[in-house]
Amino acid sequence: MQDFPACVGKQIHAAVDYYTPERLMAEFSEVMGSPASFVQIPAETFKSFLPLLVAQDILENMLLFEEPGYYAGASLKDSQPSPEVNELTSWKDFVLANKERWLRALELVVSSNTFRQ
Repeated sequence: MQDFPACVGKQIHAAVDYYTPERLMAEFSEVMGSPASFVQIPAETFKSFLPLLVAQDILENMLLFEEPGYYAGASLKDSQPSPEVNELTSWKDFVLANKERWLRALELVVSSNTFRQ
């Protein structure tokens, strides 16, 4: 850690902000110039794509993002590193930096005929 020893004894939450699925998709759509949407599938459908022995455990872990939430809703402000030492990347900046990769991935999905509207 570049902030050592200032970070000793502190919890470091590696996040710029808390994001809802709707906000993620709105920012993704804005950067990509095309609409994107979030679709939550039923728990049983999610589990059906996983190995039986771990399906319930993985589902329960994913549900923790909804309640109590990532980092249980703790403040992110006090845990962020000093800006002069570490620059944080927002979701929107991440999408922008990887826009060409997203476009190539979409192209692969569409060309493989797995994309249905």
